[in-house]
Amino acid sequence: MSNPNYYSILTADLRYNQNITDSEKILYSEITALANKNGYCHAGNKYFSSLYNVSTRTIQNRLKKLKDHGFIRIVLEYYPQSKRVKTRKIYITNNPDNKNGGENNFTLDEESFTTPHEADFHRVMKDASPPHEEICT
Repeated sequence: MSNPNYYSILTADLRYNQNITDSEKILYSEITALANKNGYCHAGNKYFSSLYNVSTRTIQNRLKKLKDHGFIRIVLEYYPQSKRVKTRKIYITNNPDNKNGGENNFTLDEESFTTPHEADFHRVMKDASPPHEEICT
């Protein structure tokens, strides 16, 4: 897997969470970068262990902690009639410290999401008179 050209995200709730180590925060940030393309991350433990020069067991522990605190949700797809994992998808969740591993993941719909800058812009534009009225009157 090549190095992605995507940005990563480290949300404030994770950044200031005292229960999550710095290494786990960096792993989360990498997952967000890899999830930018498809909405989920499909990188394996070997990829992460090679990237951060740690054992796959360390990666497993970090992922488990992020999952247990509700920052990620892991979905496994198995081969038919087998317990062997075919694919793993890691999703970023919006339920930090949800103890069920992010199972109640929700997605913000675009209509209900407004950045503070957008809200200020719309408020200012609503209060402002159009420039052409000043010129024409």
